[in-house]
Amino acid sequence: FLRAQSFLYNLCSTLPVPRYLPVVNSFPYEAEGLSEEELEIYDLLIAGKKLTKAEEQKVKLSAKNLFKKLSEEKAELMVVDWYKDEQPRAKVKTAIESSLDADLPVSYDKETFAAKTDLLLTHFIDMAVQGYGWVVA
Repeated sequence: FLRAQSFLYNLCSTLPVPRYLPVVNSFPYEAEGLSEEELEIYDLLIAGKKLTKAEEQKVKLSAKNLFKKLSEEKAELMVVDWYKDEQPRAKVKTAIESSLDADLPVSYDKETFAAKTDLLLTHFIDMAVQGYGWVVA
């Protein structure tokens, strides 16, 4: 085994190194046209849903707009320890609801909409509790 490994190493080390390497997109979220944060939101929104291509595009737009809204309003919404108090938590939930309501496809019925809103709020709270990501005040 060691002899074969040594042979392969020697063989590969004698091969010419190309002067250029193709640029490979190593981040899956870039292939989706989303930032890493937007992809997290998108993944939570599509979990368990069968969507058409058009609906997928609407959900991507929804993820982008939600992240943008929460980022722009972070100073007002995500005050220090926002997740510990009912009132700031309710403000964040309302912001999530209004953003999703504007962009999600109609295939997200009332029940699914409420479940996704709660899922996202819980996700953002978990991130804040752990001191991780952009939701930390």
